[in-house]
Amino acid sequence: MLELITLLVVIRVVLPLAYELGKAYGMKWIEKRFDDNKE
Repeated sequence: MLELITLLVVIRVVLPLAYELGKAYGMKWIEKRFDDNKE
């Protein structure tokens, strides 16, 4: 039972972090793409 609780806690902590990381990385990638297209 403890393993299940630990897993849930880990998921609840990691998912938002991964989401924020992915969002930040995605924005940088999109900006880079647009900058490349401008030139």
